[in-house]
Amino acid sequence: MTTLIAIVKFLFEAIVVVGLLDFILNVVRFLKIKASTESQKKALADVEAAVSAAEQLYAVGEDKKAYVEQLLTHMGYEIDDIINMMIESCVNNLNSGIILDSSDEDDDEIDVDYEE
Repeated sequence: MTTLIAIVKFLFEAIVVVGLLDFILNVVRFLKIKASTESQKKALADVEAAVSAAEQLYAVGEDKKAYVEQLLTHMGYEIDDIINMMIESCVNNLNSGIILDSSDEDDDEIDVDYEE
């Protein structure tokens, strides 16, 4: 009888450990996703600011792009494909009259307003 109790106790402890491990892994995964979302929002806001500044300072497109890349590099961003897509998207939205609102802290989505 004591052997059966020991086996049941061992199985119960194993189930508890596996459950706690699963819970911890899910929390870590959630925190990574949350941090990634926040860093993407910050990057988009920084790109929007750089594109808007370049639009005000320069008349030629190549000068604008170089300025934006230089500013973002100075801010600590590595100019990769994702940052280039953000730049192109912000330029396109600016030319189309679309304003992206990435500053909303309560929402994980980016709001889009259309200027008339």
